[in-house]
Amino acid sequence: LLGLATSDFASPLGGVPGALHRLGQAFAAGARPAGPALLVGGVTLAVALVAGRLGPRWPRHLLGLAAGGLAAWVCGFDAADLPLVGPLPSGLPAFDLPAVDPGTLRQLGAPAAAIALVGMIEVCGIGKSLTGTPPPAGRRGPAAPARPDDPASARVEPDREFVALGLANLAAGCFRGMPASGSYSRSALNAQAGARTRLAAVLSAGFTAALFLLAAPLAARIPLAGIAAVLIVIAVGLVDLRYVRRLVGSNRADLVVCGVTFFATLTLPLEAAVFLGVFVTLALYLRQARRLFVTELVDPEPGPLPGPAGPPSGPPARPPARRSERLLRPGDACTPGRAVTFLQVEGNLFFASADELHDRFAAVLDQPEIRVLVLRLKRTHMVDATVMHTLDRFVQRMHAAGRHVVLCGVRPRMRERMAAFGLIDWLGPENVLVSEAEPFGSARRALARAEALRPPPA
Repeated sequence: LLGLATSDFASPLGGVPGALHRLGQAFAAGARPAGPALLVGGVTLAVALVAGRLGPRWPRHLLGLAAGGLAAWVCGFDAADLPLVGPLPSGLPAFDLPAVDPGTLRQLGAPAAAIALVGMIEVCGIGKSLTGTPPPAGRRGPAAPARPDDPASARVEPDREFVALGLANLAAGCFRGMPASGSYSRSALNAQAGARTRLAAVLSAGFTAALFLLAAPLAARIPLAGIAAVLIVIAVGLVDLRYVRRLVGSNRADLVVCGVTFFATLTLPLEAAVFLGVFVTLALYLRQARRLFVTELVDPEPGPLPGPAGPPSGPPARPPARRSERLLRPGDACTPGRAVTFLQVEGNLFFASADELHDRFAAVLDQPEIRVLVLRLKRTHMVDATVMHTLDRFVQRMHAAGRHVVLCGVRPRMRERMAAFGLIDWLGPENVLVSEAEPFGSARRALARAEALRPPPA
């Protein structure tokens, strides 16, 4: 846009800071913005902005680029005055199967995997940013009722996107093409131009092929300053400050991901910024997913506890421990003086939560008056080997002290995993109660089992 060449200058910085550093070195060396580039870029920018005000049906980017090229032609600018696109191939690539050998596979395997991963992330990221929620009115003009063919009402299906991306890359490899992926600039340009269906991409490919076949000499004279101005218009349209403001007041974790990825994009290569954003997302997810909520259910309803030997008829017993619930924070002890303690665990039982679960069990072991511990797992999700190992060691230590553990609310699939791991062998099949359709049904049976296991008072 400024008509400055900064390729002769080096900078230890990357991304935008590196570009600004090289630009500063060029200014320090006496370089000044080129008038022809500023004129062409300014005309392109002005026409694109004015055309955007006229409505979404006006192809503002194409009109701006045409106006910039016309200004360069009227003023007689050539390659000596400002950079141009330059010579383009006048035909389409020919079909050519790539040569595959073990040496090439070893050399290109890791880079190809990185390119594939970045491409998959870009495809999903771009698709979800352009679909699912209607963009601000400034993106496509006034808000309109949702239409079946409107991308804002569509939903991205990653599996189908990945298959399509893989097939596109297989085809590109047979024509010596670049690795195919999504493009933020091209996709945003399509969306801002009013594209609504997949046919827009097909037409873009057709127009590009026609450009190479019919107008390659003319396209070679397009000023790069005009293309830079169009990219600036596209980039400004990608910034959604309203969405960022909504994140500030609603979801701090998403705001952190947004901020880290944004600044990484400014300072690092795009693929590194994408990887960093994914890493931060996973780290925050694991931090949130590892949290366990342990509630002690106390003061059960008075009266006999129904079980297998309970009354066969009559009104169903009220759920146990509904009178009082106490959330146990890390480090809290259970209610003292109770031989039977009922704890409800809520959260994901996987490796990230194993340490917290170990600390909770250690607190129970430190209270010798607890003779039977009932764990309700109805509100837990999944269970991995690390958690089952932690639970197995806790059960063994309880048994060694003459104490017992009863599980209730266990899902059938979870019970199968426990049995395969050997955990039920230590617990005993009668102490693992599968979840029932009746609310708190397995919990009542577990309390009845706990009463049977509790030693009689001295």
